Amino acid sequence: MSKYFKRREPTNRQIVNANEQWEISFWTHELNTTQDTLHRAIKEVGSNNDDIRKWLAATRKNR
Repeated sequence: MSKYFKRREPTNRQIVNANEQWEISFWTHELNTTQDTLHRAIKEVGSNNDDIRKWLAATRKNR
């Protein structure tokens, strides 16, 4: 058995699946955001990865 574990990744990286906790954890780490902010982004722009990244960038710029 290998002492290193491969990090679990979504099969479709274009869609953020908010129904799976491990995917939420993956995307919060990948996008450097919180779960609350990720859920808000999904509510506002949908689950498309590119749209979420744009929304996060615009939100961070307005701070």
